[in-house]
Amino acid sequence: MQDRFFIRISKVRIYIMGVLSVFLLIASTTILIAFTDLRKFIPGYSDADMIPMIYEMNRKADSLEYVSYIQQNYIENLRNILTGNIAQPDTVQQAPSPVSIENIRYAPSREDSMLRNEIEAIKDYTLLERGGITKLSSFADENFVLPVLGGTPTTYFSRVNRHYGIDIVGKAGSPVLSTLDGTVIFNEWAIETGHVLVIQHKNDIISVYKHNSSLLKKAGDYVKAGDPIAIIGNSGEITTGPHLHFEIWYKGIPLNPEDYLIF
Repeated sequence: MQDRFFIRISKVRIYIMGVLSVFLLIASTTILIAFTDLRKFIPGYSDADMIPMIYEMNRKADSLEYVSYIQQNYIENLRNILTGNIAQPDTVQQAPSPVSIENIRYAPSREDSMLRNEIEAIKDYTLLERGGITKLSSFADENFVLPVLGGTPTTYFSRVNRHYGIDIVGKAGSPVLSTLDGTVIFNEWAIETGHVLVIQHKNDIISVYKHNSSLLKKAGDYVKAGDPIAIIGNSGEITTGPHLHFEIWYKGIPLNPEDYLIF
């Protein structure tokens, strides 16, 4: 006698099998998309590997556009020269000629002379001159060295104008000197003031040197008074020529450097 195989079918079983089939189809499709390269063929699906490539292509396209712009200007200028289509001399804007520091004449202002007389008349201070430096009784043991030898102050200290130092013009390439013994605590580049160097001295005194063309010392270096620490320059956005912006701070309060230096 032969056995017969049969399946009993009902509406409930058909419904359950249909649901399981749909679930398996969704699960298998999700796995294929998530773990295979099929996802790259789906429109709108982002590929993490493509993002750096797209960024690099955009960068190269911008560079090519800039180079093309420069070449077009060069060809246009060359064509104008060959054809004689050149602007008249009186319509060409000439670049300003460089100003020589040696040809500039600086004279102390009337306010500067009045300030010096007022400070010298104060009995609480004792001014002692010693080899181009000034000693004040408030810092009786400090000998402030001129940060730029032979320099000329042009812009003066002003709390009202928030100019907490003096600008000293000197010859390009001149060394900037440490005004006191101390330790360099800051040597960085700033957008507005260029190469900046800050020295911590004893008695809570800090000296600041801005707009240098280069720095000779770094944070942590110990320097003696008169040691070269930088080269005078014209770095930063807020500057009009080679000079040193010099500041003296005492316990967080800006002091007028001219009270401690003799030019």
